Amino acid sequence: MSYQPEGGEEHLLEWYYGQEEDLKAQFVADLLSLAWVDEWDEETDCVALTGQYLGLNELVIDIKLATYWLHIRPVGIWKPDSRDFIILLCCEKNGDDYDPPLSKALEYKTAWEQHKGEIYDRTFGRTFV
Repeated sequence: MSYQPEGGEEHLLEWYYGQEEDLKAQFVADLLSLAWVDEWDEETDCVALTGQYLGLNELVIDIKLATYWLHIRPVGIWKPDSRDFIILLCCEKNGDDYDPPLSKALEYKTAWEQHKGEIYDRTFGRTFV
């Protein structure tokens, strides 16, 4: 699932459409692989963030490009009483730095908790192609 803030763009789609085709394909394949896993590994698939980012989780997607690795971190929350993961923000991680910063994901989390914005169920075959 993907979050769209009130009066704003859906960050996941904005990030996705800004990528090259081969990266898009690898990203979607990795997300689909995670979607089929019954229980995610808390160290390699979905990591619960701590400290000031408590309540946020990041999906771990590392994609090998021609000369380097791209560390993509869809950051989101679990939908209450569900196994659905809501992506609030799609970040690229370099060391401990996130672009865009995790503070934006916290803003989106707070807005969603206040029933602001929309959540979309993304079916990759129709939405991302």
